[in-house]
Amino acid sequence: MATFKAIRIDKADKDTTAALTQFDEADLMEGDVTVRVEWSTLNYKDGLAVTGKAPVVRRFPMIAGIDFAGTVEQSTDPQWKAGDKVIVKGLMRARSGQKVTVQDEPAPPPPPTKNPAHPK
Repeated sequence: MATFKAIRIDKADKDTTAALTQFDEADLMEGDVTVRVEWSTLNYKDGLAVTGKAPVVRRFPMIAGIDFAGTVEQSTDPQWKAGDKVIVKGLMRARSGQKVTVQDEPAPPPPPTKNPAHPK
């Protein structure tokens, strides 16, 4: 199995630690679709988790990030095939390192790169 970079949050005694680490693909959550993440965001709760200011993490280790856009690498869901571009937002069960798995989540394709009203 390969590894990928992710912001990993771990439990350490009474505190949490956060670091950019190599994460093993074998440790990804179960899912129907594997996505190579190209863009991702952190939200307020990720900030709390990374700083350890509030007990928002329920399962360790946790990969920070919630919204992402990327390319499907593999899929057992007939709606998606390798090479499809996807955007997923507000997904609580899958986290956003450089790779993520998605299960039973509708992920609309991104908008076209050219706006027909403004072709330039």
